[in-house]
Amino acid sequence: MNMNTKRIIFVGGAASVGKTSLINNLKQRGTVTAVEKSDIYKDLGKKRNISSIEELFSKITEEDYVNYITEIFSTTDTLILGLHYAFQPQKDTLLFLGINQGEESESYKCSISDNLIEMFNERGISLVSAILTANPDTLLNRAINRNKLTGQPIRNFILEDTIRELEAEHQFFEEISLRSQANFVVKVDEKSLDVVCNEFLSEVRTLITSNDKNILGEEQPSNFGL
Repeated sequence: MNMNTKRIIFVGGAASVGKTSLINNLKQRGTVTAVEKSDIYKDLGKKRNISSIEELFSKITEEDYVNYITEIFSTTDTLILGLHYAFQPQKDTLLFLGINQGEESESYKCSISDNLIEMFNERGISLVSAILTANPDTLLNRAINRNKLTGQPIRNFILEDTIRELEAEHQFFEEISLRSQANFVVKVDEKSLDVVCNEFLSEVRTLITSNDKNILGEEQPSNFGL
């Protein structure tokens, strides 16, 4: 499996699975470059004096987003990118952002479009899809606890809704995996954040080491910095 030298590892998963916690932990460790998609949009908005969330996602294009990420690759070969709201019902996403929607949609939204993949490929950037997943009971309990702590109105706290979300999550992951050069899954049930991060980084190490062998014909030390 040959991949380009530069690679994005997209991290998706259902609400409350721990995407943001993973990215924040990786940032604190300082051994990898990790960022959330929402943070990129917020930074672009700040530079353009866009304060409204509605304007943020309507005025900043996917090309702006890709150009921002391309600049990051001037200092790294691997970027861990958290896809906030990657596999959430659109109604939950809008509610969390403070946007009132007349008719709530049950459709699920994926943050990786065909156009996005094409733009990255044109810039010589490979796509790796990773997903954090958990059992429905785990996700439901996390959502309830997060609501108690932060007041975030995510989900109706119904197990059937969580199961439907997980089904949509896996469907999207299968579709994205077909368009990726590589993919992997990390289960988070009954694991501490440090354990999840260590397992995630182990998958990344294996991926990059294997890629170095394929490209160079022999094992080479990775410049991933782990």
